[in-house]
Formats: sequence, C-alpha cells, structure tokens
Amino acid sequence: MEKNQVVSSIIWKFLERIGVQGVQFFVSILLARLLQPEDYGAIALITVFITLANVMVQGGFNTALIQKKNPDRTDYSTVFYFSLAVSGVMYAALFLLAPVLAELYQEPVLTPVVRVLGLTIVTGSVNSIQTAYVEKHMRYRQLLYSSLSAIAVSGCVGVIMAYQGYGVWALAGQQLTNSFVSAVVMFFTVKWRPTLDFSKSRLRALISFGWKILASNFLTAFFLNLRSLLIGRIYTPSMLAYYERGKQFPEIILGNVSSAIQPVMLSAYSSEQENIKKVKNMVRKSMRTCIYLTAPMMTGLMLVCEPLVRLILTEKWTACVPYMRIQCLIYLLLPVTTMNLQAVSALGKSDVILKLDIKRKAVELTILFLTIRIGVWEMTLGALAASVIGTIINIRPNVKILGYTYQEQIRDFMPGFGLSLLMGIAVYLSGMAVGDYRAKLFIQIVTGAVSYIFLSWLFQIDVFLEMAGFVTNKNR
Repeated sequence: MEKNQVVSSIIWKFLERIGVQGVQFFVSILLARLLQPEDYGAIALITVFITLANVMVQGGFNTALIQKKNPDRTDYSTVFYFSLAVSGVMYAALFLLAPVLAELYQEPVLTPVVRVLGLTIVTGSVNSIQTAYVEKHMRYRQLLYSSLSAIAVSGCVGVIMAYQGYGVWALAGQQLTNSFVSAVVMFFTVKWRPTLDFSKSRLRALISFGWKILASNFLTAFFLNLRSLLIGRIYTPSMLAYYERGKQFPEIILGNVSSAIQPVMLSAYSSEQENIKKVKNMVRKSMRTCIYLTAPMMTGLMLVCEPLVRLILTEKWTACVPYMRIQCLIYLLLPVTTMNLQAVSALGKSDVILKLDIKRKAVELTILFLTIRIGVWEMTLGALAASVIGTIINIRPNVKILGYTYQEQIRDFMPGFGLSLLMGIAVYLSGMAVGDYRAKLFIQIVTGAVSYIFLSWLFQIDVFLEMAGFVTNKNR
C-alpha cells in the first residue's frame, strides 16, 4: 500500500470525523439547552440496548471483510444478507422485550421509543457493509458525504422536534433520521451493490474469524455500557444523564483523531500482514502520532471543562464536570489500547483479541461490583483503575507478536504525555487569577495551544517536525 494513499485516507477520514463531530457538537449544544437531563437519561438507556443489538449484527463481520486479503462481490453479498437476517431477529427481540425494559426501569416511555428506535438496527446492518467496502478500498470521500448529510439532516430534525416540545422523542427522531439518511446517501455514492450471490463456505470462513471479533466487540460494548445500565436502574435518569454527558466531550474530541486513524490503519496493517517488521514500524508511527495529537486535547479538556460546560450547556449541566475529568484520564489511555489491538486484529489473531477482552472484563467486572453500591463517582474512579490495568494487558501480546516491547512503547507515547503534562501546568496556572469563567476559558485555551506548540518546537518532537514539514511542503 502506497504511503500517499494512507496519508490521503487519513486526511479524508479526519475531515469526515471533524465535520460530523463539529455539526454533532453544535446540535448537542442546542438540544442540551432545549431538553432536560431526564430526557437524556431515558434515551441513554435505550441507546445501550440498541448498541448491543448493533454489535450482534455488525460486530465482527465487517472487520472480517476488511481483514480479508481480496474479498470479492460474493463475500460482500454473503455478509450483507447474513447481517440483514440477524438484524431482523434482533429487532424482533427488542420489539417484544420493550415492555419488560420499561417495567424494569420504571419508564413507560421506553416501550414505544425502543420499538421505533430499534429500526436503526436494520438500516445499520445495510450501512455497515457499505462502510466496510469504503474502508477496504480507502474511499473515505464517500464516507464524508454520507456522514455530513446524515448528521446535518438529523440534527435539523432533532432540534425542530425539541423546540416543539417532543422531549425524548426529539432524540429518538434524530438518531433514526441519521441512520436512514446515511444508508440512502451511501447507496448513491458507493458503487457496491448486493448481488444474488451467497456462499455458505465463504460465510463459514468469515465467521471463523469474525465471531471472535464479534464476541470481543460485544464484551467491550456490554462492559462500556454496563455502568449506564446499573446507574439507570439503581440511581436516577438524571444521574445517568450527568454521567453520560461527562463522557460526551472526551468521546467527541478523541473521535476526531482516533476514529480517523483507526480504520485506515487497520486496512494498512492488513495489507502488510506478511511483513511483521513493517507492521511494527507502522504501529510505532501511528502510536506516536495519535498520542501526540490526543494527549493535549484530553489534558486541556480536563482543566477547562467547568467553564466550558457553564458556557455552552448552562448551569443545569455542571454536575457532569467531575465525571468529565475522570473520563478525560480514561480516554487519555485509549489510543495505546487501540493501536495495539488494531495490529493484533490486522494480523488475523482474533483469538488473542478475545482472550485479552476476557481478561480485561474480569478486572472491570470485579472493580465495578466493588464500587456500584458506593456511588456513581466511585464507579467512575473504578473505571479509571480498570482502564490502567486494561492498557497494560493489551500491550503484552505485541511484545511477542511484533517484538514491540514495553520499553519501546513507553518511549513512543511518553513525548506526547510529557508535553501534555507541562502544558497542563501552564493552563492551570493561567486560569488561577481569572474570575470570570468566559475569560478564564479563553485564556486557558490560548495558553494551552501556544505552550504545546512552543514545547514541541523546543524539544524538537519528531511528529511535530514531520507535520510542520508536511504543511510547509504543501504551501510551496
């Protein structure tokens, strides 16, 4: 795979994430101002079940298509029909279980909303194959078109419904519209179409790889959302809304970088899966780049989140600030895990992925049940502890598979972490003497950006010099 193709794909994917998250961020601000925390709490519960169903439908089979060396139209069509059938079964199960969920959480509105929002499982199954085709062929421009169209249209629908007083239905309408519009736009922009080809032998081969990724993804999704399920059941919808809102900003910021790099690098690693040395070099490069970009964002957000929330979400959401700070620390470690797992997955070691997930989930489950009855804050601290332990677990396989040692990994991600720490000190000190939260936010953001760039130049950080050189060459 050509270096220019990888770089171009990362740029297009990054633009897609920037565009989508930018519009989504603006829409979320409007909705947060129009709706109450209770509305978000209810939709958060529903989204958990929809997410788990989507993992069962899409979980590992689109990854299997990307990982396969040369998938043809029979492979794509086979997975398409299989996913469509599974999505129908999942939707039927959710439709029947909706009253049970409503009674369990004592939220009657869950029954009709689950049944309507569950339709995204079907449209999502179609969209997942289209996306796999785009990512395999690195045609991220088409993904940019579909994602921006979907988020823009669905955002308008959600805001209009919220303004008209539809409450939780505004959030449901937004999500349903997003899924439908994305699938429709992809239909017109992506050349792939399902054919009447279906091969049981191909399906078995894809399942032999994909089921392990599916199981791993399901475990990950289940444990990521288990806290939300328990908070909604044991505590209140409002408390769940504050907890979920605390995750939102870190997810948005990290998604712009990590989500841009992750699918591109999976395809890139897969294309070189027979050259272990080259894969290792690619992983090290992506590790340094991703940490360098994401660490200052998470550090900065952790320090400015209080004035930021007060400014854009209003005072009614300030209870989410403590959770947001801990989530920033959790997401700070995520790129280390992502880069290591992407390499293992690209090399076809799906059994290793599953074993790693089982180990991590055992740790997470133990910590969760030690903290669940104490309080939501303690649960969040427990999630941080589990994240640290999980990162150590995820690094280990590549010590053997790629020869990528702990010492090398520390050397690769410490420049980004170290500079972010120094930047964080500057940001904290710059805001100490400022009373007005608007002025404080502005001063801290400017201080953070200027100090990080200056420190990168001062210490001659490789990633910074490469990016500066790339920009300079482009402007000539």
